[in-house]
Amino acid sequence: MRLQPKYTLIITGLLMVAMLVLSASLLYRFELTLRETTRASSGVLDEAMQEQLVNRGMALTALLAENLANPLYQFDMEAVGRQVRNVLERPQTAYVYVFDTDGLIVHDGSQHLSRFGTRMEDPFGERAAGISEPLVQTNDDIVEVAVPVALGRQHLGGVRVGFSRAATRAELGNLGNQLEALYNEHRRDQYLTVVGLTLALLLLGGIAAIAVARQLIRPIRQLRTVAAHVGTGNTAPVDIRRRDEIGELADTFQAMQRNLRQTTISKAYLDRIIDSMNDALLVTDGEGRIRRANSAVTRLTGYSPQELNGRDIRDVLAVDALPAEGAVDALAQETEARAHSGTLLPVAVSVSPIWEHDRLSGCVYVCQDVSERLRNEERLRLASKVFENTAECIVVTDAEGCIQRVNPAFAAVTGHGSVQSIGMNIRDLGASPSDQDQLDNIGPALASEGQWYGEVYFRRRNGEEFPAWLTFSTIAEPDGRVRQWTGLFNDLTEHREAEERIHQLAYYDHLTGLPNRLLFQDRLGQALTQASRHHDRLAVFFLDLDRFKLINDTKGHGTGDELLKGVAQRLRDQLREEDTLARLGGDEFAIVVPDAESEDRVAEVAHRLVSAFGQPFYAGAYELFTSTSIGISLFPTDASDADTLLKNADAAMYQAKRQGRNRFRFFTPGMNERIVEHMEIEEGLRRGLERDAFELYYQPQVSMADGRIVAAEALIRWEDPALGIVAPERFIPIAEDSGLIVSLGNWVLRRACENVLSWQRPEGAAIPVCVNLSARQFQDPKLITHVREILQETGVPSELLQIELTESMLLDDLDLSIAILMRLNEMGVRISIDDFGTGYSSLSYLKRLPIHTLKIDKSFVRDIAVDRDDATITSAIIALAHSLGIQVVAEGVENDEQLMFLRRNGCDFAQGFLFAHPDPVEAFQALVTTSRQEPLRLLE
Repeated sequence: MRLQPKYTLIITGLLMVAMLVLSASLLYRFELTLRETTRASSGVLDEAMQEQLVNRGMALTALLAENLANPLYQFDMEAVGRQVRNVLERPQTAYVYVFDTDGLIVHDGSQHLSRFGTRMEDPFGERAAGISEPLVQTNDDIVEVAVPVALGRQHLGGVRVGFSRAATRAELGNLGNQLEALYNEHRRDQYLTVVGLTLALLLLGGIAAIAVARQLIRPIRQLRTVAAHVGTGNTAPVDIRRRDEIGELADTFQAMQRNLRQTTISKAYLDRIIDSMNDALLVTDGEGRIRRANSAVTRLTGYSPQELNGRDIRDVLAVDALPAEGAVDALAQETEARAHSGTLLPVAVSVSPIWEHDRLSGCVYVCQDVSERLRNEERLRLASKVFENTAECIVVTDAEGCIQRVNPAFAAVTGHGSVQSIGMNIRDLGASPSDQDQLDNIGPALASEGQWYGEVYFRRRNGEEFPAWLTFSTIAEPDGRVRQWTGLFNDLTEHREAEERIHQLAYYDHLTGLPNRLLFQDRLGQALTQASRHHDRLAVFFLDLDRFKLINDTKGHGTGDELLKGVAQRLRDQLREEDTLARLGGDEFAIVVPDAESEDRVAEVAHRLVSAFGQPFYAGAYELFTSTSIGISLFPTDASDADTLLKNADAAMYQAKRQGRNRFRFFTPGMNERIVEHMEIEEGLRRGLERDAFELYYQPQVSMADGRIVAAEALIRWEDPALGIVAPERFIPIAEDSGLIVSLGNWVLRRACENVLSWQRPEGAAIPVCVNLSARQFQDPKLITHVREILQETGVPSELLQIELTESMLLDDLDLSIAILMRLNEMGVRISIDDFGTGYSSLSYLKRLPIHTLKIDKSFVRDIAVDRDDATITSAIIALAHSLGIQVVAEGVENDEQLMFLRRNGCDFAQGFLFAHPDPVEAFQALVTTSRQEPLRLLE
């Protein structure tokens, strides 16, 4: 039987493998034996070398230490150097250090002692520094030995020697060379034997191989050529006709070529289908790495198929790398794809696993961009949310007006729920037939104009009517046909109420509920029209509360508001229904009284209004007293228009205040002149404060005992470029009314403190300055702060400042006055009561207040020499003050008789023209200097 080529190849191959295995086994065993022998020899030599170095090192070191301990070498560095160099000259010696007891190197064997005085800082050196016994340390390169050096019991230091193991190995090199030569010779003989045997076997195998080569090589080369053509796409047929294994291989190869041609055609068709897909397709292998991607992937992510090849699927899609074991059906999910730019894109992914023989060989991922769908869903969700949550009522009807859908706001406003509203007609919501008819016009208006709007009244489910502003528009289909209407409306009830509130705020005072200035002007105009048409008379009242600002400032604005409401009610009670009462602002009220038949009738109304303030008002816990000043103007006598009538009534009211308040006055033509003067002075005061146009004059207060000046009263003077010299009695009340008195008073206080230092002399007693405070200034919450700041900034001692107040200022709110004066007194400021005797003059407040001085008003002093009552009052005031420990100053002393009476009754100080007129600061300073040598005025 003929041997088949495959069996020939198998036998030849087996023989060659056997020969190679045998040769390799012999060589391996020989090499292993030689290595063990070499390793054993190397270990023995290494141990012998280490023992030799240690023994030699101990001997050399001990010898060197014994020589160094000889007293002859202790101070001979040259001799020590020779001993050290003798040891260094030995081949194995790496270094020698001689060190002292501190571990400092004394000699290192070098000519220049390069390491002299340095410390051995390595671990072995630190251990050797204090040794008393030999010390040995070995490592791979060095064997170190340290031995102490001692003279008797005295420890001198030590010797440290390092021996190189490499040098020792060199001494043993001859023995190693001999072993190596023996090793190489033996190995060469063994290799020659094995190689010869191997070559013989290979020769036999080569002969056998040549025998079958002719039958194998030619057809195999032909198959290789065809395979190369297949790789390039050429599927030419194979022309091999044999009945052995090669023939079978050729037949199989031809069948494979036919299948490959068919597969190539199918693959190209499949590739065209895959690339034409709108959805991105990714194919991975069993490990989740991308092996195929269509062109849609590039459009979706920006990655080219070449960039994605071999990448993990998780680099592109946020999905699990591999499906769960046993999964067969496609898995769908929504996730994100990461684009080439790093942007995350929402996608819907379908994952289909590919199983081969129960083993996952790959997955197919089909991805669809869902960005637009999500945006549409978000728009629909937002539209639905707006529909559900908008505050406006929304209703959707068909083209006949039948309700199809409503939002919650519609249900909340109308009371008709979402389900109940379905099927109702929008017309049915009308509150009246006219409203329903108006709603019937929606259809025709939408057909012609496309929208309709208007105000109608709807009826809620509970029957309540409410106004609504309704807007309707059409919803057209794509074909243009209108099938639905959409309507929006708001409940205007709150809007109407807001309009009423706005009207109330615009025309009525929010505090008292009375008409305000705007409505008053309107009603006054109407009343004037009626009066002019019927030739009737008409009266306009202008009312202002007396001392209201004082109450407001001391009791608080809340109390002031309660007082205003009480005043409004009390005034309303005194008037007829046809009379108009209005609050113009602040504490100002105005009244229109039509049908004023006569001045007597008008005066009667005014008397009734003034008398209404006789009873107290109650505001919270306070019982308040106030009065009113009223000005009256008449139509047509005083004016024929509303503005002039009101202005004239205001002028008359101002005159009533100047004449003492709590009264009324009819307008006269001269009142306007006083108003103009008032305005000019007020404007001048403002300019004067801005330009520092005021000046202080000083009038001395003189001691009754010796005629010396004991104090000076500061008096303000004003000369305006336009008004000329304006007397204090003219501008001070206007400053009080306008509120400028606080700024003016603070200016006086500061300037007086600046001037008081100019007339002080070291050789004389200090002369304080007296400053008058107005009522408003005294009630200013910042008074204490202003006084303290002025004293600190000017440097004036507080005892040189004396504050003068009137009785009426203190009695307005006695508790508050006591608190303020106590704080001023604690600061060291002195307190004086001015014009004593003209007010209430109560002993109770004199006992409670920290008062230092009383000033007797000049009205009592003027006639004390001829008027027995004035004399009695004056002497009583002096006695009363002295009994309370208070000093007394008499004002307005102008003659000797007055001076004699005051001295006889024990008055302490006097002030008046008898001694000096008020002078500017320079003249007063000269007066002070003169009075130190000679008293101003004394009677014998």
